[in-house]
Amino acid sequence: MIVSMSPKSYSDGCLNSTSSVRTEFLVGNRMLRVLCASAGLRLGEALGIDIKNISSDCATVKITQKAWKSQVHDFLKTDNGRREIDLHSSVAAMLKEYIGERKSGLLFCSKTGKPLQQSNILRRSLHPTLAKINQPKCGSHAFRRFRLGAFGSAPNTLLP
Repeated sequence: MIVSMSPKSYSDGCLNSTSSVRTEFLVGNRMLRVLCASAGLRLGEALGIDIKNISSDCATVKITQKAWKSQVHDFLKTDNGRREIDLHSSVAAMLKEYIGERKSGLLFCSKTGKPLQQSNILRRSLHPTLAKINQPKCGSHAFRRFRLGAFGSAPNTLLP
């Protein structure tokens, strides 16, 4: 099942049609959560994804850097962190729609092109969403555990 990520088709009870900034925020955070859960990414890894490291069909993402406190670092938490991840076709389609015509820059960034802050994502997006569905607060590491729990060992390809 492919879920459209375009702002005009995104529906949320607290969203009105004149709120394009809010819509963009909701759609971007939705894509971020889907990508982290389906690929087993650390939040910093996802925030550090450069569009040039995504295949043209959006089926493969290279993890080569991370974002931490509004800075991009070219090192990862572990040596095995540098890898290529294959995405399910439905996630690839969502990602392709989310990227649109962009050819460069960070996949998830502020209006000024800087990386998003992890604490802001948790406070403004994840925790309110969990509260809305009566689930306890958790951190972004739950997305990593989702992939391991749902798929067993993560089928990643290590980069040289």
